[in-house]
Amino acid sequence: MKKVKKSERTGASLRAGSLDRFGKLTIVLVMAMLLCFSACVEDKNTNSDGSAVKTGESQEPEALTIKTVISVDGMTCGNCIAAITRELSKIEGIIDFDVKIGKVTVEHESDVSVADLKEAIMAAGYNPIDS
Repeated sequence: MKKVKKSERTGASLRAGSLDRFGKLTIVLVMAMLLCFSACVEDKNTNSDGSAVKTGESQEPEALTIKTVISVDGMTCGNCIAAITRELSKIEGIIDFDVKIGKVTVEHESDVSVADLKEAIMAAGYNPIDS
């Protein structure tokens, strides 16, 4: 008795390393469905017009973030960078900052003023330059 391969019994032709058109279409459709599903899950707190869904709980509005660049006089080395980094790390409301010799870039919430940032730089022993 001749042994019949499964592919011959079902009438499907299988080639190693390839997909037929139906297989490729299935993969594309599944990927599209997953993308739509993930977008729906991420947007579950918004209506179709983009407005927030009202729930029983009050939600705090997101704070506005501001990017401030301050030039600094008197910085010469890595210790200068470390000193300003220590002082900026003490301020609540700073999201991110980058300290380089002569320049400090700070991303912060709107309730943190530029004066607060300059005070921190002066507390570290350096002079912020008004631009």
